[in-house]
Amino acid sequence: MPNQNARSNSLNERPFKERQFLVSGIFSVQSEYDASYVITDLETVQSFLEKPSQLTSLAFYVNSTVDLSAAQENLATFFGTDFEVKNRFQQQEFLYKVLQTEKWAIFFILSFILLIATFTIVASVVMIVLEKRKDISSLWAMGTPVKTIQKIFFYEGLLITLFGGGLGLVLGVILSLAQQHFGFIQLGEQGSFIINAYPVEVHFQDVVLILTTVVSIGMLITIIPVRLVKKNFIQDS
Repeated sequence: MPNQNARSNSLNERPFKERQFLVSGIFSVQSEYDASYVITDLETVQSFLEKPSQLTSLAFYVNSTVDLSAAQENLATFFGTDFEVKNRFQQQEFLYKVLQTEKWAIFFILSFILLIATFTIVASVVMIVLEKRKDISSLWAMGTPVKTIQKIFFYEGLLITLFGGGLGLVLGVILSLAQQHFGFIQLGEQGSFIINAYPVEVHFQDVVLILTTVVSIGMLITIIPVRLVKKNFIQDS
């Protein structure tokens, strides 16, 4: 270790401090951590650095039932302004920002794929409109408002969206929960990992966001064939 007490212009003091330790075990997590950290007891490090009763940082493990923000505020109040209190996300802020950006990028890509896939709803509703054009003319002739006729096909397209999107969402949540609790998909035997299964965690707000996206895209797409009802089958009649 660098000798912080050594004077730069002194030839008698060594710039580095050396000490032999007995290696009792080797850990392997990731190459970044494996090549950067050596773990030993606190008193040995303080004695080696000649800094008794001094610490660089303290780590607190909070129970999952405890509010993390409240615990962080309480610690900051207890230690005062001379200390900086950071949670796990703030300590690895850049990494979590990258992961969050990746998450949103995947969300928008899948939303675009969903938008393309929902054009099948347009085809389905158009086919239904073509099959029911005589019924449409009969309803209009009997005095049924145009908006009511349009609502019939709009709700039918919306039901198709809700059934398909809801079924896919339920299956996705079931598979994600199964992976979260049982870990069916493994990371593979190559490399050393802290966990063996691919990490998954289901968040309620993500489920709501996906459902809202599916319903919104389905509603926008269903409007296209519904407009054809008035334009091609009622005005021409």
